Amino acid sequence: MTCIVCTTKQMVADRKLVIGEDYYTLVTKIVKVRGDIVGTAGEAEDGELFIEWYQQRQKKEKPKTIDEFEAIVLTREGHILWYNSSLYSVRIESPYFAIGCGAKTALVLMKLGKTPREAIELISEVDNYVSHETDTLEI
Repeated sequence: MTCIVCTTKQMVADRKLVIGEDYYTLVTKIVKVRGDIVGTAGEAEDGELFIEWYQQRQKKEKPKTIDEFEAIVLTREGHILWYNSSLYSVRIESPYFAIGCGAKTALVLMKLGKTPREAIELISEVDNYVSHETDTLEI
């Protein structure tokens, strides 16, 4: 599971990847692609396919994804874009947005004045699928 929180200047993601029901490992869920920052939630394989498509989106067909997939992109111009399994983007007008299992809680915490990192750290205290360890990228 995942919690990725984005403002118009930075993206922060937890690092936990749950494998089955028995264990987890730490991974990187956000990357820079052509000056933009991309984060994905859902199946790891679908996230990799999305990043590959996003890198070459003028030249490559859209990959097939699952219903649970979503991505968030922070463009180098500071725009927040949300993608679901259809791979069409929606521009978010709010100054912040979140995806993953902790998204709703993160949005409430941001509304209450928490930073993206603080929001994820607080969520990790009550959600076993979110790590307190985070990665941060800025544009």
